Amino acid sequence: MPLTNCNEAQMRAVQHFLGPMLLIAGPGSGKTFTIIERIRYLIEEHNIEPSQILIITFTKAAASEMEQRFQNAMKGKNYSVNFGTFHAVYFHILKQTYQYTSQNIISEKEKREYLKQIIKGVNENVSESELIEHLLNEFGKVKNSIGGIENYHYKGGLLEPEEFKENYRCYRKICLQEQKMDFDDMALQCMELFRKRPDILEIWQKRFSFIMIDEFQDINSAQYIVVKMLSGKNKNLIAVGDDDQSIYGFRGADPSIMKKFLEDFVSAKTVMLEQNYRSAEPVIQFSMQLIKENSNRFSKTIQAGTKKAGQVSIRNFLNKEEEYHALITNLKEYQTKERLKDCAVICRTNRGAGEIKEVLKKAGIAFMGKESQPILYDHFIIKDFEDYIRFARGERERSRFLRIMNKPSRFFTRDSVSEDTSFEKMKQYYSGKTEYIKRISELDKQMKQLKDLPPYLAVNFIRKAVCYDEYLKEKGDKSEKFIEIADLIQKNAAAFRSTEEWLLAIEKYRRQNAVNEKNPIKDGREDKAAVLTMHGAKGLEYDTVFIPDVNDGMVPFGRQLSKEEEDEERRIFYVAVTRAKTRLEIMYLENDRIKPSRFLPKACNETNDRKCR
Repeated sequence: MPLTNCNEAQMRAVQHFLGPMLLIAGPGSGKTFTIIERIRYLIEEHNIEPSQILIITFTKAAASEMEQRFQNAMKGKNYSVNFGTFHAVYFHILKQTYQYTSQNIISEKEKREYLKQIIKGVNENVSESELIEHLLNEFGKVKNSIGGIENYHYKGGLLEPEEFKENYRCYRKICLQEQKMDFDDMALQCMELFRKRPDILEIWQKRFSFIMIDEFQDINSAQYIVVKMLSGKNKNLIAVGDDDQSIYGFRGADPSIMKKFLEDFVSAKTVMLEQNYRSAEPVIQFSMQLIKENSNRFSKTIQAGTKKAGQVSIRNFLNKEEEYHALITNLKEYQTKERLKDCAVICRTNRGAGEIKEVLKKAGIAFMGKESQPILYDHFIIKDFEDYIRFARGERERSRFLRIMNKPSRFFTRDSVSEDTSFEKMKQYYSGKTEYIKRISELDKQMKQLKDLPPYLAVNFIRKAVCYDEYLKEKGDKSEKFIEIADLIQKNAAAFRSTEEWLLAIEKYRRQNAVNEKNPIKDGREDKAAVLTMHGAKGLEYDTVFIPDVNDGMVPFGRQLSKEEEDEERRIFYVAVTRAKTRLEIMYLENDRIKPSRFLPKACNETNDRKCR
């Protein structure tokens, strides 16, 4: 088989036959091409039965795309190679053993119904819906951590550790009784099955005798253990990934597993794909200067695979208006010479992407986004603000008050609240308890002050005087995101002169569901710039990339970060930077209040020049 299109490193990976291999594939290094060529090589040069080859990816879309590219490359040869996600593979195994059907997979609605049975009345300081979301997120971390609930260090803050553990046990008990499982359960059940039935494990080891895992840097502990078991007999496992592009720590992804792979498979060969065929030399140099500051990573020497010209510009601005004006000017100039679809604006957060979309919409620049943004007026935070304001204005339904009475924590109980939500009756309930009566009087006073404030000042009063921000800051690793959303809500509220106007706009917005984020400008134009978050940009590439707001607090996102968190933030920025093929435009603000990102070159943090190249 001719392999003339492969470089030396790709050739070594393609022609690897038996045993384990770690294939470290940098940005634009032809990773998918290499995987496809190796599949072809196994089938056509070593006569491996196609059905014995298993390719695992992390999303259904990625699996479908990989399979389609493989079929196109085979030019009509119908090879029955297995492409699938971890979840699809696990479910297939469990289905064959236990005769599971789709009915055994728990729905999102069922998850919430089970938890409602468990948490009913157990917590007065948070709404039911928030607690359910919190528990579902934490339960996934428990399962992916492997150590089990007894060894899980709960840091969520909404429950006492023992209360959290009891909720987990009750939830697991209901799921077992109802014969229901979620995606995280599938890995644990496969693990348990293989440990108890080595004969069944052997069947699947023979069935999938050659395994390749794409995006290996995104794997979690549970997934890795099952894969090790599946490949344990013949060890024909190739792990393909790039630790510098591991950006899903919040899902349990652990890039250190790549190094653990080499410890567990001591005979594994390591091949590095270090030729970047996507980006021009200046972009590559900047990206390597950025990521080399991370510790505990595989050292790489990424080189340009092409000789195309390119440039990296790092520009500072005094304020957002100046930054946005420059962005619009650049995009309009770009549109006259090139196609807008060849450029992207990549932001760190959903909020940033939303602001950019509003700016481009006003400027008449066509755009589209990969991911849907959450509808702001459906978020629980704006619903809390709305409940506070409506309650202050006289809409005193008991259910409304119950949702906000402990945001922030006042330690009021449901039993203390009468049907007419009378503060005087609450004081009677807490008769003799001076601290509680003081809190009730203070809340009564605050509601009277809030009643007639315009929207912007009303939101600010709830956040600062009523101390709602303190409630958000107790949300653990989501607190920064929630404060950001509150900021955006307050900024939007400033556009309305009266509370009546704002509340009517909220209701109208919800009814119409007016914003289609995937296609904001419906004018028939196909040539649109992409507006994306850094997470949403992963796997994509553009001729020109603009990255605005590269300031400390945004890039990296957050102020007080651990070393591990800062390393992941640097990887997130690295992913955004390496989306650029020829032109990279980095933009940041610099004034008395805000400084450039610590990730930018030192010279840019010291100079007052308007442009740093």
